[in-house]
Amino acid sequence: MREKLSILLLAALLLGTLAACQSGPASQSDPKRNETSSSPPSAYLGPDFSGSGSADSSEQPAAEPEREPVLEFDPGYALDIDYPKVAKGALELPVRGATGYASVQLPLWESIPEPKPETEPEPEAPTEPENQTGTDSDPGTEDTTQPDAPSQPDGSSQGDDPSLPDGASNPEEDPSAFSEQEAAPVSPLLPDLAQDGADSSQPATDPTGDEIIYTPDDEIIYAPGEEPLPEVESEPEEDPFEGALAVLDPGTAFTVLEEDEEGSWWLVECRDGTGWIENRYCLINLPDVIPSMVYNATNSYDSQFRTLGRKIPNVTGQSFYPRGSYNYRLERNEFMMPVLYTMSKHICQAQQAALAQGNTLVLYEGYRPHEVQTTVYKALTALSRNDSNIKDAVASAPWNISWFIAGGYSNHQRGFAMDVTLARINRAEIQTIGGHQVLRVREYEEYTMPTPIHELSKAAATYTAPVASHSPTAWKSATMTDTMANCSPALALQRYCTDAGLTPLASEWWHFNDLKTRTSVLDNLSVGGYKISTCLSTAP
Repeated sequence: MREKLSILLLAALLLGTLAACQSGPASQSDPKRNETSSSPPSAYLGPDFSGSGSADSSEQPAAEPEREPVLEFDPGYALDIDYPKVAKGALELPVRGATGYASVQLPLWESIPEPKPETEPEPEAPTEPENQTGTDSDPGTEDTTQPDAPSQPDGSSQGDDPSLPDGASNPEEDPSAFSEQEAAPVSPLLPDLAQDGADSSQPATDPTGDEIIYTPDDEIIYAPGEEPLPEVESEPEEDPFEGALAVLDPGTAFTVLEEDEEGSWWLVECRDGTGWIENRYCLINLPDVIPSMVYNATNSYDSQFRTLGRKIPNVTGQSFYPRGSYNYRLERNEFMMPVLYTMSKHICQAQQAALAQGNTLVLYEGYRPHEVQTTVYKALTALSRNDSNIKDAVASAPWNISWFIAGGYSNHQRGFAMDVTLARINRAEIQTIGGHQVLRVREYEEYTMPTPIHELSKAAATYTAPVASHSPTAWKSATMTDTMANCSPALALQRYCTDAGLTPLASEWWHFNDLKTRTSVLDNLSVGGYKISTCLSTAP
């Protein structure tokens, strides 16, 4: 009997010891401690949507993480498996079954409309004799214009300004409408180029005292979101939607059923029915057509926007839009990260270049709602007004705040910009999706870049001074910062993207624009008044 009691007592003691061990501090592997990590785990099985971003708005600098060995960039590195190669201008998966979104109001047609015939220009009115006395508007005034009078100096014309960069845009216009204009937020730290009574003989300055930046050809280098848009010709008074099955509102989600032979139209299915839409004005969900990339939409669960490494109140750690959902096409949880369709092909080309050296693009953001843009802009502006160090970092010559977060409409709202970094692939496998083989990254490691992504300050600048953001070539002659020039992974990322036809932004090493796509939609630009919240993807 005593022996049985002794055995029972020993068993009770062992159970008590085990319980005490399990009730100790949570380990580092506790998922609740890691659910707000700014990067997916190295074993990339798709994002975990169970957690939520932190609401901490502390202004104190983030705690210094433990230093890890810097991952060296090896141009000779390659994957140890064969993977399907994609030709230039193609995508890894066909668009059939992918989720798309209307970026502007779009008519849904029962069949592809016939192209409108080009109208012949109206004949010019006959020129009045130069010595005629009086005019139609003022018959009592004598016309004193001399036939041989010299022309006005450059810049005196009231027409288009020849000093503006080709294809510049104006955030003070709502380009989604042809006849109405809507004012966008105006930066308090930017120069007012429309001040009455300004002395044109003196260099213009912004409220911080910095001169406006000019190119050697005396062209103004506008900050992103501040460029004047070329004037859009007025449309005929006829209803452009007349005869359409429906009109899709901006942000409307649909499933692509078919693409026409020319690649300009999609047959789609959406809540408003089934019909054809012109795809140049459509966003496409990138994971559906480039599944080999890694996606990490931190602004959907844990925003990484900071300045000088410090958290931005009401921004850093916030969740700004829906995080994602289960994607039946990919058979995994995945973020919803769209860009305009034509840009997706250039991104795919950049990803193919990265894969050839054993690397992958890691996309942090494509389309960004204007509401998010405005929130970050206002918060950073408020910080810069109250902190001289931050003001110096974002608004000292030759930079101003809109180079880091545009005060008007940025190219993220338009659908032809992306924020991206680079990672080395440590393990990958081949996955079959709807009969198509694609590469799927399983483990990866991001390279160390000049700054963490979304560091809003001149520390993140690619070049030492602003570069015309809507010029496809101006960046080629710009001077790089030392941190950029000495960072092999950042240089490789830029090479992958620029070789694919994308253009770098002078103030952010991670930001690339697609100016060809921009040109194709200048007549009807998105203003980002919607959030992406629906995934309708199916197998191709």
